[in-house]
Amino acid sequence: MRSTRERYEERDENKRAQMMSDGGSLEETPSTSGLLVPPSLAAVLRPHQIDALHFLWRKLVEEGIQRVIQASPLAPLPERVRLYQEVFGCIVGHSMGLGKTVTILSFLLLLQQHYTVSSRSAPALRAIVLTPRSCTYHWQCTAKEWMLPALFNDTLLPIYVPLGSPRD
Repeated sequence: MRSTRERYEERDENKRAQMMSDGGSLEETPSTSGLLVPPSLAAVLRPHQIDALHFLWRKLVEEGIQRVIQASPLAPLPERVRLYQEVFGCIVGHSMGLGKTVTILSFLLLLQQHYTVSSRSAPALRAIVLTPRSCTYHWQCTAKEWMLPALFNDTLLPIYVPLGSPRD
């Protein structure tokens, strides 16, 4: 049985061939942010995944978390909550099999690494991933396969998967 990574590589080749046969171009405008993607991670991600990491970082960290922290360093909690509610978030959408799961897991690990906090000391940085039940196993397998300590300077992403009743 082929690994997820092998399937991604095969799909990439097929997409490139399709794009080139349709007269498309592989040139893309690079997107940047203040995020430094570790070379070990950049070596295994595809260019569009790195672009997505920068997009997420700009929208959720630079225009989100950092803006709230700068605007309210001494503000009471209700004011900080109000400011953070003005951060609209973002959506990462793409065709199946292009690495959205790996991109999101990478973002969460890089965010945790950047703020150098554990989930126990800063519960506000915990993330929840809601998936259809049919996708939960895929997320678990992808996390085990890709979230290697060597890629993220030994930063770990604790994962908890609650099990619902069969009727959920």
